[in-house]
Amino acid sequence: MENLDELLDKTLAVEQELPEGLSERLEKQIDTWAKAERQQKRLLTRRWIYWVSGIAATILLTIGIFRYDAYEKEQKTNARELADATITAQNALQLFFNNFNKGIMQIDNVNRKVDKVNELLIEKLNY
Repeated sequence: MENLDELLDKTLAVEQELPEGLSERLEKQIDTWAKAERQQKRLLTRRWIYWVSGIAATILLTIGIFRYDAYEKEQKTNARELADATITAQNALQLFFNNFNKGIMQIDNVNRKVDKVNELLIEKLNY
C-alpha cells in the first residue's frame, strides 16, 4: 500500500505539460459554444415574440371583423328603419294633404253656396 501511495505522489508531483496552444484553442471553443448558446436563446426569444404577436394580431383581426360585421348590420338596420320612417311620414303627409284638400273643396263649395244665397237675397230684396 505504501508503494501505491508513493506512486500516486510521484505521479501528482510530475508537472504535466499541455500541448502548445491547447489552452487557447479550448478557450476559443468554449467562447464559440457560449456565443452559439446566446444566439440560440435570442432566436428562441424572437420566435416566441413572433408567435405571440401573430396570435395577438389574429385575435385583433377576428374581433375587428366581427365588430365590423355587427356595425354593418346595425347600419343596414338603421337605414331600413330610416327608410320605413320616411315612407310612414310621406304616407301621413299624403293623408293630411288629401284630407286638407277635401276640406278646402268643401269650404269652397260652401262659399259658392253662400255666394248664391247672397245673390238671391240681394235679388229678392232689391225688388
